[in-house]
Amino acid sequence: MVPEVVTEEVAEPEEVPLPQMEAEFVETQVEGKVPPPAGIFEMSPEAVQSAYIAQAVHAKLLPDDYLTMSIPAKRGALVDREIKGERTRFLRKTRTIYVSKTETVAEPTKVAVSLSATSSFDWQSNANQSPDDPIEDSIANNSALLEAVFRIGKTEDTFSTVIAPSAARYSKLDGDSSDLLSGTLTYTHPFSPRYVSQYKTDGTATIDRIALTFNAFGAFDPGFGTQKVQASTPGIGWSRKNIPIGSLVCGEKGAENYCYFLNVSAGLGNSWSSKSSQDRFFGTFGFTVNWRTPIKKLVLAAGANLSAASYRNVVGGREDFIVNPVLRASWTPNDYVSFSAGAQYTDQTSSLSTAAWDGFQMTPKANLQVKF
Repeated sequence: MVPEVVTEEVAEPEEVPLPQMEAEFVETQVEGKVPPPAGIFEMSPEAVQSAYIAQAVHAKLLPDDYLTMSIPAKRGALVDREIKGERTRFLRKTRTIYVSKTETVAEPTKVAVSLSATSSFDWQSNANQSPDDPIEDSIANNSALLEAVFRIGKTEDTFSTVIAPSAARYSKLDGDSSDLLSGTLTYTHPFSPRYVSQYKTDGTATIDRIALTFNAFGAFDPGFGTQKVQASTPGIGWSRKNIPIGSLVCGEKGAENYCYFLNVSAGLGNSWSSKSSQDRFFGTFGFTVNWRTPIKKLVLAAGANLSAASYRNVVGGREDFIVNPVLRASWTPNDYVSFSAGAQYTDQTSSLSTAAWDGFQMTPKANLQVKF
């Protein structure tokens, strides 16, 4: 977004040019005190002025050498010359001009705070991620999220902080149940929106964003007991959202949206863990094809996430490649509540045979959010 500017009209005095000062002198002091020049009616205004100045010199109203003085000296003579105990009128007269000055005023950083709570119920066909002996299980997930977003100056750049505690409870694999505390710092730079339709609304804007992130988390036994693992992950990501598919536009007048659109994202990251065998460098790529249905605020999406990881501290090496086809429906009836349901398939291939697995997952989810 182009920074806003404040333009104010500022009155500034302008130095009166010497010809104007001389004309003022002629108008107020000379006429009536010296005879008019011969042929005055055939002379131009400038010639009349020069003639009167010459007459004033002859009448000792101005210094004898006035006509040969430099411009600064002439100006001083006009300023200092007193007639009948008064300074000439131009000494008290200031002509005001208006100059348009552009000044960018720093705007205070704006802060938006939101608090959300999410509850979901997952069913996984291979909850233990085993290549040979999969165990299906259901997991109850509950989480809270506190986010503060700071808009930087007059730009659309933002810096955000997120603190998110969560709990996962397995029905069968009780030993995998855990509590998680996560913190994330993110700096986001959005590029200017692009429009390819005649409409200029949020729903017809295609926006690219670059984000720098740093995440740290710790996993604990239920009740935030003994710590199981901790890790930190810096990363960089790029996304392009709301890419139109076709030209069909839906929505109310003034709030038009693309009916069909594509979202694409990619990222790189590096993770350090208290379990050195989990240290890895990874890359991700994902896309979804979306449909804004005739049902207000209901969006259906289909896509896939691809990721690859290289583990540094595994004896013999470990390289993973993961494919996640995804189907999802989401409904946001208002600014505070949203519901979603999704299904995905995970196929993880690995150079370490015990790390390869595949399975299905289904997740209905409800989210409540309050913004301050």
